[in-house]
Amino acid sequence: MKKRLKFFIKLFFGIGILVFLFSRTSVQEFVTLLGNANYLFFVFAVVLYVIGQVISAKKWMIISQRLQFKNTFRRYINLYFLGMFYNMFLPTNIGGDIIKVTKLKDDKEFSIKRSIISVMSDRITGACVLVLFILSGFLFYNSSEIINIVNGIIILSSLSGIAFFVYVMKNDNLIPEKFKNVYNLIKLLCEKKCILNITVLSLIFHLFLIVIHYCIAQMYNFNIPFTYYLLLYPITAIVASLPLSINGIGLKEFVYVYMLKIFEIDTSEAVLFAMTFNMVILFASALGFIPYISKDKKT
Repeated sequence: MKKRLKFFIKLFFGIGILVFLFSRTSVQEFVTLLGNANYLFFVFAVVLYVIGQVISAKKWMIISQRLQFKNTFRRYINLYFLGMFYNMFLPTNIGGDIIKVTKLKDDKEFSIKRSIISVMSDRITGACVLVLFILSGFLFYNSSEIINIVNGIIILSSLSGIAFFVYVMKNDNLIPEKFKNVYNLIKLLCEKKCILNITVLSLIFHLFLIVIHYCIAQMYNFNIPFTYYLLLYPITAIVASLPLSINGIGLKEFVYVYMLKIFEIDTSEAVLFAMTFNMVILFASALGFIPYISKDKKT
């Protein structure tokens, strides 16, 4: 009962934000913007997102191989897009991760734990890269008080988390006996070459997402400096991941509206910007229908 109540509270919270934002938009402005849009940028954005997901699948494969999973690159690509496809319908942005965990596990020792660690590591490395982009963007833009507060919270939390993780990993005695096997699995990922490879791939993927944001702005002829996307995308992604609404509904749009005001992008334009990015993800995620209908889900 409590879970259902939390679900509906999050749902109504997100929808409430959307209703508020849409009440401040103009249908006529939407029509005008869409009529004058250059859709080649949209196509390019979708292609970039698809390539980015393939890169992410490669990163996940490197992580999983360190955890003794034996699968082909094609298998990881299929599972990645399958997870994206499920995310289109599940009421949580980690629903696709759950699918990937259940599909990746094998019949060897600590299978489900290794699978969970592989997916979580994929997520965590991505979050760390987002913080790096925020730090970079912070060098260019530090005029907004609220943006400074958000940046400060994200940066301090991330650095504290990393410091705590390093400290714990270097002190075996801090690990309770029942978690020793998980600790040993995580240590497998702390090899320098592995960390370097997954960090580089994660940087490339998130750089693609920043370029996608630039493409969307060009699609509608919005005048936003490229350097600003170093803040816009990471902050939006992190806020949307907070468990305050379903799949970040409403939260993402609100952040876009607030952060784009600095460049005189009005509410209608900012909401359309957010909706277009959602459509890019939706079009790319639809490719997950191919592994979904495949008879042999292990290929």
